[in-house]
Amino acid sequence: MMGKFEISSSIPVMRMFDEAASPAFFVDYLGFEFQWEHRFHKTAESPLYLQFRLGAEGHI
Repeated sequence: MMGKFEISSSIPVMRMFDEAASPAFFVDYLGFEFQWEHRFHKTAESPLYLQFRLGAEGHI
């Protein structure tokens, strides 16, 4: 028999298609605080990861 499985917290990951509009939407419209951004490769094709915070964390 398997042990009990429990999730104590989670961080949502949301996919956005407009790189310029995403920060404006989350900061200006929803009131989130921008924390950091990261791109694994310095090319436009490489995904851009952003982190915002509003009480809890969320990654885009």
